[in-house]
Parts: sequence; structure tokens; C-alpha cells
Amino acid sequence: MRKFIAIFILYSLFFCVNLTIYQNKLINDVNNINPYIRETNFIVEDFNKNYITQNNVSEYIKRIDNLKSGMSSIKNNKSLETYIDYKMISLEKLKTAIINKLNNKHKLKQDISDYNTYNKLSKNEIQKKLKKILIRVTQLDKTS
Repeated sequence: MRKFIAIFILYSLFFCVNLTIYQNKLINDVNNINPYIRETNFIVEDFNKNYITQNNVSEYIKRIDNLKSGMSSIKNNKSLETYIDYKMISLEKLKTAIINKLNNKHKLKQDISDYNTYNKLSKNEIQKKLKKILIRVTQLDKTS
């Protein structure tokens, strides 16, 4: 009987250690992606404020290409692959929207809709992963 209890405790400890390692990897991957997301938000903000003109459109396209190459070069956890795939597609849609903003106003609405769709999918994916992995902390109500 003691042998079974010892084996159970070892397996429980092994599970907790693996869970902690996995959580740390996931949090580290999210922290590595944050600068790219921040830069994407700056580009979207400039797009919304109409700061993108014919003169600087190539600069913004180059920034998006740099973001895509940077995100693809991140060593990431396999669980974030879907998130990064959605982010890459949304960056491509943003690039298309920037190009069409100046050249093809008719297609612009569809490009913005596509960008928002893939951006929302990536947001939902990362939230789903973080909710699954992270341990929730609850607090007792002090008014009793």
C-alpha cells in the first residue's frame, strides 16, 4: 500500500512540475510576442488617424513585412502556432488594406473586415490558451 501511495505522490508531483514548466513557456512566448503586437497597434492607429499617405505607404509596408518576419522567427510553443498563424494573416490583410486605402477604395471595406476578423480570431485563440493553462485565483467576500 505504501508503494502505491508513493507512486501516486510522485506522479502528482511530476504533473505539477510539468504544468508549471508549460505555464512558464506559454507566458514567456506571450511576452516575446508583445512588442510585435504593440507595433501592429501603432500601425493600425496611424491607419485610423489617416497618417498613411502616398509618400509614406512604402515605410508602413516595410514595417509590416518586418513584423511578419520577426513573428515567424520567434521560437514559440506549439500551442501558440494557431495564434501566430492568425496574426500573420491579419498582418497580410492590414498590408492589403493600406495599399487599397490609396488605390482601391471599393475593396478597402472588405480588407478592413478581413483584418478585423482574423485579429479577433487571434485574440480569441490567445485568450482560450491562457484560460486553459493559468490557474485561477478566487477571493472570499469580506462582507459576511
